[in-house]
Amino acid sequence: MPLRSKKKAAKAKAAAAAEAKKKANEKEIKTKNKSEQETLQEKLESRPTAKHLESKGIAKASETSGKVSSNLVPVQKKLEKKLSADHIDRKIRERPEAEELTKQGILPTIDVAASLQQTAQTLERNIKKDAVKAGIENRPDEKELTSKGIQHASVAKVAPALQSVAKTLQHELNKNQVSHLLEGRPEKSQLQNQGVLQNDKIAEKLQGTAKTLEMKMKKDQVGHLLENRPKVEQLEKANIHPGFTVSPNLQGRRKSLERALNQDAVKKGLDHRPPVAELKKSGIMKSNQAVAPSLQAKSIELENRIKRNNLQRKLSARSDPAELLAQGIIKPVGRGENDEDEDEEEMVAPSTSRRSRFAVALKGAAQLEALGWISAEAKGKLKDLILMEDKRVMAAVEVFELDHEVEELLDTFSRIVT
Repeated sequence: MPLRSKKKAAKAKAAAAAEAKKKANEKEIKTKNKSEQETLQEKLESRPTAKHLESKGIAKASETSGKVSSNLVPVQKKLEKKLSADHIDRKIRERPEAEELTKQGILPTIDVAASLQQTAQTLERNIKKDAVKAGIENRPDEKELTSKGIQHASVAKVAPALQSVAKTLQHELNKNQVSHLLEGRPEKSQLQNQGVLQNDKIAEKLQGTAKTLEMKMKKDQVGHLLENRPKVEQLEKANIHPGFTVSPNLQGRRKSLERALNQDAVKKGLDHRPPVAELKKSGIMKSNQAVAPSLQAKSIELENRIKRNNLQRKLSARSDPAELLAQGIIKPVGRGENDEDEDEEEMVAPSTSRRSRFAVALKGAAQLEALGWISAEAKGKLKDLILMEDKRVMAAVEVFELDHEVEELLDTFSRIVT
């Protein structure tokens, strides 16, 4: 019993599903028919009227309107056919002659028998095909057309459907460019000054003489410049001319070797350069964390300029030695009994001795040479200035005793000696 009941339930369920599916299909068909009917009704409502069709010549007035009775419709059709035949006869009588069509290229110009016309036309067509094929095979490629200016490179990269638009745009760009060049072209007087145009102030008969004289003046000027040009030795010293010590065939190799040597020297110098920490410790490099790395050089330059201005202001505002002597700040020291090298009086500040200032200045000169800021020759000149007690050197040492700025002292010494 349970198995039968299950089968009955399954059958009933299947029947219910089939019935539901049938109803759904019927409903879908009704909806589809209804939509088709509505579409057809819309088309019928939007179709053109008979008058509209008559105005456009689609329908004839006699067939659509009730002006002609049904008994006369066959007669009307016969009349219309006769009118059409008369129209065709008139067109045939007015058609051009064969000679005129031949001149216009509509008919072929082949003087052969009528039976051979078709063969002649076929041969002529084959000849034209061969000519076109040969022309296509021998036509220049895109690169040649682009180099000759027949086809622009930008147009060749555009799709064939957009070629005409691209050509039009390129033509407009060329027009705008030409207009811009015409607007910016030089004046007539400027061209005359440059020798491009002849001067209108001179008569035509004298134009040739004027040109000859101008040419001679230019020749004289060039000759004068050639006479005063520097010698090869001077150009060699200035590294403008490589000199004639090497064969011209080896000049390129010589330049390459010199460049390689310079590169090796620069690389060696970079490898042996002191680290940043050491430069900061020596006071040569200052790091400002508040400034971007790209602006560090500009920041240091501005700081040096400010320090230089302050130094100049202090030097200009310092008291005269006579005034300091009168105030008792410095005291005169005369010539000693055992000191035969001193010929003049010296003024020594009580805060420091002459020997200590000399030591500071000489140490600064040695440090400048060690850092590569000055050459050995410049160092010798600076030592001579120190021993001669140059006012600028001594003033820089005095400022160093006040602010203890090593970098400022070195910069001042470098500017003095250079």
